[in-house]
Parts: sequence; structure tokens; C-alpha cells
Amino acid sequence: MIGAGTDIKREVVLGDSKLDFLANSNIYVEVKTPLQYLQVDLPSYIKTHDTAPFTSTDRLIRHITQLGNSLKQKERAIMLICFMYDNPGFQVVEKHRSMNYEEVKCAIDKARAMGLENWQANFKMTEDYVVLTGYWELGDVG
Repeated sequence: MIGAGTDIKREVVLGDSKLDFLANSNIYVEVKTPLQYLQVDLPSYIKTHDTAPFTSTDRLIRHITQLGNSLKQKERAIMLICFMYDNPGFQVVEKHRSMNYEEVKCAIDKARAMGLENWQANFKMTEDYVVLTGYWELGDVG
């Protein structure tokens, strides 16, 4: 995803946002872990409950927009969406009403047109470890 390199900076300020990483001085990486809506069928023995409405839509859109707007020649921007389960392919889902779907989708589309890359990583968690099970670049997420 970012290639070889040793220069990784955490919590880099870019415009009016603080992004998660800057790799090799030219690749901005923002990591998101969707937790409000799990995009898999859960077995009946797993109990779920309603959660509070998603309240960070403005922050999410600000980060996406800042990533897209930040791209200059020879720079890259990546939004890495991480799952602690085997998610076959992330989508921004319209039925998740606690988030403004159209606003988020529009921000992602604009940032992608400017060069934002969307990547997904799946992990497996046990009592003893967390392991990366796969990662890939996503196409359209809406």
C-alpha cells in the first residue's frame, strides 16, 4: 500500500485536520474503523443493541475533504478502512440513518476524483493475538 520506507510520522496536522500518519514524507494515511454498522450477517447467538447515533459525520467529511484537497504532485492520500472481522468489501450504506449518507458519499466521490485512494484491511482477533488477514484497494465505496 505504501511501499518500503522507514519514515512514519503520527498525528500529522494538515490544514485544519489532524491525520493519522504521514509515510515517507508524501503519503497521508487516515485510518477508520467503522463500528456503528457491521457489514456482515451475525449469528443469532451474538447479541446486539442500538447504539447512539453517529455524531462524527462532520469530522469524517472534514478528514476526507482535507485528504483530497491536500494532494499535490508526487503526493498520495489513503483512507484505510479497517475491520476486526472478515468483511468482503466495504460500502457506505444508505440504510445507516445516523450518518448523512449523501453528504459522506459526495465527499468521498470528490476526494477520489482528486486522487484519494480507498483501501480496506481485515484482521482476525483471538484472545492471544491480532493478525492481518488481507488488504486491498477499493473501487467505488458508495
